[in-house]
Formats: sequence, C-alpha cells, structure tokens
Amino acid sequence: SVVAGFQNLDELRDVIFRYAEFRTAEEVGLTLPETQVEQIRVPMSDAQIDKYERYLEEYEHALKRGREDPRMRLKALGMLQRMALTAIHPELDEGPRSGQDTDDADAMGLPEDRTGWSWGNATQVSNPACPKLTHVQNMIMDRPDCGHLVFCDNVAVHRWLKMLLVAAGYPAERIAIFNADQAKDPAKRQSIAERFNGSPAIVGDDGVIEQEAVPPEFDVVIANATAYEGIDLHIRTCQVYHIDLPWEPATLQQRNGRAVRQGNTQAVIGIVYLLSDRSLDAVRLSMIIGK
Repeated sequence: SVVAGFQNLDELRDVIFRYAEFRTAEEVGLTLPETQVEQIRVPMSDAQIDKYERYLEEYEHALKRGREDPRMRLKALGMLQRMALTAIHPELDEGPRSGQDTDDADAMGLPEDRTGWSWGNATQVSNPACPKLTHVQNMIMDRPDCGHLVFCDNVAVHRWLKMLLVAAGYPAERIAIFNADQAKDPAKRQSIAERFNGSPAIVGDDGVIEQEAVPPEFDVVIANATAYEGIDLHIRTCQVYHIDLPWEPATLQQRNGRAVRQGNTQAVIGIVYLLSDRSLDAVRLSMIIGK
C-alpha cells in the first residue's frame, strides 16, 4: 500500500503544525558527529561521453521545438533523465537486450529489442564497471574496517557494485542490498540494519558483562529510497556515498540522516558526492544545496 497523494494538503499541514513542532537535532542541542563533505569529479568513459552528447543535442532540439509543440517538452524531460542515467553507467539508459514482447520497451522509450533493467536481469550487463562505481569500489576497499552506506535509486546499479566489490576480493556475505527486491518486508529491513550496526556489550554497574557484544555481519549496505526513513544505519557508518542525486534537499537530508545521527561511534563521517565530469551532476547538486 502507498499514499499516492493528498487533497487539501495545506489544511492538513495547518492541523499538524497546530499541535506539533518539528526541530532538527542541532536546534535542540543534540551533539552529532562531524561530517566531512567531499565532491569528487569522476571522468566519464568514452561510451558515456558519446551518448551524453547525443542526448544533449536531442534535449536542446526538443526545447526549441517545444515552443510550437508542447509534447516536445516531455521529450526534453525524457532526454534529461537519459542523460542522468548515462552519467552513472553507459548501459543504464538502455536496459538489456530482450527477445520478449516490445510493449514494455516502447512504453519506456527504449529500443525495440531492449527492456528496463531490474535486479534479476542486471547480470546481463556487458561490463558492470564504470568510473563512478569503480571509484566507490576503491574507496570501500581502502577502508574495510568500518561501515559504508551507498545510495543509488537504480537497483541494477546495486547489483553491479556488488559484483565489482566481490570481483575485487570483498566478501559477498559482508554486503547487504537494501531495496524493495532484496528487502521486501519491514522485518527483513530491520534485520539488515541490526546486522549492519551490531551492538556493544552491556556492562552492569559492578563491571559484570550482562550481555555479550554482537559483532556486525555486514560492512556495506547498498540502498535506495527503501532506506530513507524509519531505519537506523548509523552506529558504525564512516562513509556515505551518493552515486546519483535526488531533485529535492529533503531526500538528500534523509539519505545523510541514516548515518549522521547521535550515537554514531565514528568521530568523522565522510559524505561523498560522485559527480560525473562534463555532465549536469554538479549543476544539479548546486540546485539542491541552493534550495
């Protein structure tokens, strides 16, 4: 079940704020761990650049035609989305080849022999590596002793990053996938959070250990919007990676808020934005920060 939208949203907001007050952790004096924000420019591959420039031309053409034909504005939005996908991985905008019915491909604007990526068909990619994912892989491999939280909305990217980490020697059993395909119900999601955080030993006033510590079972969580709210992944997270970017600042705050919380045992938490060079990634991040 989902909430698709509200009617009379202004009235609902008035009712909520009449009886409740919402404040940030800083506003109420909670001590949060220090954050170290880093924007990393990653060069796109030749395949990405070729596609990106082609979509950019189509986007500019659609904008010009949009003055006479409003439908072209929708095409311009579609080109923006394809550019965003291409800036992540050169194959993400197309999907795998499919011998099935082409209706789904047509609906998504894909070539007739293509269908959209999913967790199940992600292994059909010709090469899971791309500059952004390779950079995240290397950063995780450099710090294997703490928790890593990686965000990307596309579930195929989740599988590709796991494939790259495992190929580089990272233990597959230490990687958790947090999306609607691999963590379908609240109990599964809570289990992932607990196995990622672990728990310290409980020691009584007399120095006797009343409950043994539970070591973490996962060191890497790769997630999308499924993890944005209601899940704590903060106890030992040392780095948060943004492979893609949302459109609104609230979503970005929710992502970072999974780790930047009271109780994190790390003195400094790294917030890493992966921005494809020669793309709109930097512009998009500037817009979000400006909001």
